[in-house]
Amino acid sequence: MNTVSPISLRMAESLREVHRVAQARGLEADGVVRAAEHLGSGGQLTPDAYADYFEVIRALQTDPNTQINGFLRNIETQTRKASDGVALRVLSMEDCGRVGARKIRAHFASESLTFGQMRFVPPSAHPRIRRNLKQGIATIKAYAPNAWADFSAITTEIVAAYGAPRNRMTFDGCSSLERFGSILINMRRDRSPLIMAETLVHESAHSLLFALSCNDHRVLNPASELYESPLRIDPRPLDGIYHAVFVLARMHGFLAEVALHPKSTSAMKAEARKTLKTRYENFMDGYTVLKDNALLTDIGQDLLDDAFERVTSAHAATT
Repeated sequence: MNTVSPISLRMAESLREVHRVAQARGLEADGVVRAAEHLGSGGQLTPDAYADYFEVIRALQTDPNTQINGFLRNIETQTRKASDGVALRVLSMEDCGRVGARKIRAHFASESLTFGQMRFVPPSAHPRIRRNLKQGIATIKAYAPNAWADFSAITTEIVAAYGAPRNRMTFDGCSSLERFGSILINMRRDRSPLIMAETLVHESAHSLLFALSCNDHRVLNPASELYESPLRIDPRPLDGIYHAVFVLARMHGFLAEVALHPKSTSAMKAEARKTLKTRYENFMDGYTVLKDNALLTDIGQDLLDDAFERVTSAHAATT
């Protein structure tokens, strides 16, 4: 991945346009230009900065009377270095406060994930959850350098929640462009250290796809076309299947790195190889659906070709 990702370049360009529009309305917005310069030099913004940015965009587009000075100031102050590491937050009054927790839920909420599914984590569980997340991060870093390069470049925050079921389904994790860099993880699920790490790679890969294709729609088919998905029990639009296939390629690659790493334990290698078979089959199922039905943009095709090459090369190296 380049030092400055496509999404950072796009965000910097948009922030300069926000500055121009805000100035025309008599608002002080020089701070967003400094934030744009920070992005252009390889820096990052926090997930809260992206959330405030979307608040500004909505206000500028729909309601010119909305007060946005506070959001504009926040964007400038919410910068970070790429070396700052991953912030760990637990969805709770203690970690987020009532207002903060409501905002986080709003950023992740969608048609497939409701507020009610994102439950608070009781204080007694916080230490265990933080240990498990730190262990997952450490596993990626220690045994999968390629996966770590992508994960550490994209992921700036992990939010732990307790997931509640809805219509027989519960969520494993979630990512959101509106809170870019942050991933939500359902910590009510029991996972081995390897699968915890794979879950983090999974959700981070969704954000990576946002970053690599932020200027492109990838899939041109209408959302009304539904097909069987390799990671969901409900039929999905082809763009959702595209996301799943892209993510599966990263999950498969992570497991292959662990399986081949000289310092992986025998038990970890065995678990990785066992899970690899399922991930390979999931990927090929989804890839076949896309190959047979998807109308892709040039970027969409390039990323799909890259995912196929990654999976087939790793499959050959581990079988």
